Amino acid sequence: MIIRDDRIDGTRYWRAMGDSLDDVQRWLRDTPNKWGTNDSRSGSLSDNWSLGVSYDRALELANKGWSEGAKDLSDRLAAHMPPRDKEDSWRFDVAGELPDIGRYLAGDPVHMRRHGHPKGHQPIISIAVNIRLMCSVKASAMANYGAALVAVIDQIEHHGKRVELTATFATRQSGNRVSTGWTVKKAEDHLDLASVAFSLAHPAASRRIGFAMYEHSDVPTSYGYGSGLTLEERDLIDPLPGTYCLSGLNDDTKRCLTLEDAIPFVRDQVNAAAGEELVVLEA
Repeated sequence: MIIRDDRIDGTRYWRAMGDSLDDVQRWLRDTPNKWGTNDSRSGSLSDNWSLGVSYDRALELANKGWSEGAKDLSDRLAAHMPPRDKEDSWRFDVAGELPDIGRYLAGDPVHMRRHGHPKGHQPIISIAVNIRLMCSVKASAMANYGAALVAVIDQIEHHGKRVELTATFATRQSGNRVSTGWTVKKAEDHLDLASVAFSLAHPAASRRIGFAMYEHSDVPTSYGYGSGLTLEERDLIDPLPGTYCLSGLNDDTKRCLTLEDAIPFVRDQVNAAAGEELVVLEA
């Protein structure tokens, strides 16, 4: 767990970032609750708030992943994912489908061409997404947002890039900028749908674990758990240069009522952060 407490341009930035959800849980166990509030545990168990998940159950899902949510995401995305290219990129290897005569005659052992993206250097796309939710945001909207983001990540990686993904819980609190979170997926990791589903699509990631991290922070509390902000690189700890910062649902309570709404919303967020048409998903 890395914690930074800095003053930048006159504003206090308090940040706590875990290498994983396991890292976050160890920190929560070893750090006292400094706020004295316990909304992470006492908050509503309604479906609209936390899908009926308690704090203890949220910790279980953090450990095991949200398998039911992963299946639901997979089923719903099947109808919305773009078709795969009929022909992948060619790469060279020691074995394959077609020989490159020039390489063979030059004595290069890597003279066979085969389908697939190159095994060598692949560009890394770093994405940080704010999973902070307004109290009016329904659990189903977060699930749709998370599903759409999975579709975006899948398309980016299919086209030969690697994605590093961070979930943040970032707000303004008593005049300070406060962000906590964890690494969801490292660039070299495969897309673990159960793990990603919990961090991005389950409201308990925000309303149980996100709240708990705030309750254990050194930042003075004001009324509630803060107000929304536009996520910036300086809200993160040692981000990769050019990290795409997504503000998540934030105050856009009606933008992800359905998956069809969520896909263009997330696509446009990513493309705006990238400054180009990186993703071409259609609703």
